Amino acid sequence: MPFRNLLVIIIAAVFSIACYQKAVSSRYAGELSYAMQLIENNYVEEVDPQQLFDRAISGMVKGLDPNSIYLPPSQFPQFDESLKQRFGGVGVFVGVNEDTHRLTVLTPLPDTPAWRAGILAGDEIMAIDGVPQEQILLAAIAERMEKNTSEPIALSVKKPGIEEPASISLTRRELDKILLRYDADLGVITLQQANDLPDSLQPEDQILAIDDSTIRELTMEGSTSRMRGPLGEPVVLTVHRPATDATLQVTVKRAEIPLESVRGDTRLPDGSWDYHLQQDPRIGLIRVSSFGDNTVDDVLRALASFEAVPQALILDLRSNNGGYLRGAVEMCDMFIDKGKIVQTLGRGGHVDKTYTAGTSLRLPKNVPMVVLVDNYSASAAEIVAACLQDHQRAIVVGERSYGKGTVQQVYPLKNGRSALKLTTDSYWRPSGANIHRREDATDQDQWGVRPNPGFEIVLTAQEQEAVIRDRGDRDLKSLQSANTDIPLVDQPPEPEVPVVDRQLNKAIEYLQGRIAPQKAAA
Repeated sequence: MPFRNLLVIIIAAVFSIACYQKAVSSRYAGELSYAMQLIENNYVEEVDPQQLFDRAISGMVKGLDPNSIYLPPSQFPQFDESLKQRFGGVGVFVGVNEDTHRLTVLTPLPDTPAWRAGILAGDEIMAIDGVPQEQILLAAIAERMEKNTSEPIALSVKKPGIEEPASISLTRRELDKILLRYDADLGVITLQQANDLPDSLQPEDQILAIDDSTIRELTMEGSTSRMRGPLGEPVVLTVHRPATDATLQVTVKRAEIPLESVRGDTRLPDGSWDYHLQQDPRIGLIRVSSFGDNTVDDVLRALASFEAVPQALILDLRSNNGGYLRGAVEMCDMFIDKGKIVQTLGRGGHVDKTYTAGTSLRLPKNVPMVVLVDNYSASAAEIVAACLQDHQRAIVVGERSYGKGTVQQVYPLKNGRSALKLTTDSYWRPSGANIHRREDATDQDQWGVRPNPGFEIVLTAQEQEAVIRDRGDRDLKSLQSANTDIPLVDQPPEPEVPVVDRQLNKAIEYLQGRIAPQKAAA
């Protein structure tokens, strides 16, 4: 057969296949559109078309894997901000006071709109743009219910005379019928009406949490969401100042607020991080909470901040749930100068890409390292821990990591207002071992990153919570102490019993045994 005729046949075949695939795709799209139109026009109650569309897309990806998700317009901006590590806001750390149950400024960030507007630590934010905190909380609860596209919705309920909260599941329809009220004195949600309650609820019940989010967390979620917004736009804060019992109206123009993902141990007088371990300055401590746009540059700045090369380094990746793959690869490249970093496999198990180290080191290879991980260390954090462990560049201390060995790509939809986060690859550590924990995996299976033998330190849930809270309190005190222009109001109290971080202590003990002993003063 002449080559020209063969070429015509091949082109025709390819065109036919493309047309067939397009026809199939168009048929399903048409049926989906028709189904949505039927629901919109004929369902017994009025349906919001946007919510219907969001639930349809969520349903399509729900059955794929736990990490493939649809990010609707209500959720995508926050996701995007977490990776870009910046947002339009006023610049305050807030918390809910345990005694007053009011949203309270823990500290304004230096040189931010709130700081320049005179917001002080201890100020209580009573309303945002004229909306009282009670209404903000109820709106946050309503939004949380809309985000939950699956049934049922889980409630933690305090019943009279029973100490342990009850776990109750309701359908969205059941919860929609209940009128809720916020009791500011108790800091709980109460039931405003006694009629038409589900059998599992009584009029005296108090709702403590919705879908694992406490009332305190929902208060902060709703409030911080309202304080964020487009750059340059004003937000009006109604502030009660307990020190003078004054109520103020403060107008603040939003500006770009950076999100930190890299931290040291304490703050220097200028507010920057000191990456020397306070209890042994010979050891460096770099804490990385995520892998966003600025993480790699911030770690490079941290390493460059040492006047002399540290004698040892702790890389703390605990509670780091991942982020950009390229960020993990570039971080590994700082500490090894040859060999495989990670390999990604696509559909059918074919090798998509193999990432290898360059020859430029940011820390001499003779400086001993520890990587701290816990059961919340996932994805990009596991890539770093596995790579440094496989190359024997660092030992891993802590507990077995989460086991998320898949790569997601983010595909924007609706002109960038929403997105699909879709699993496209799996990744494998330099040794070729699996990291991903499948739904049917057992403790005996290969997944995650295990600490080196003799360095597994498993914390109880109470220990882990105490360590995280104590670290947050120390960070807040360090920030307040570094900025003398900020009055030190309502600092976190010292714990009655000192919190012991057994994982960090194990890392310090190991590294102190690897470096020269300190010389005693003569």
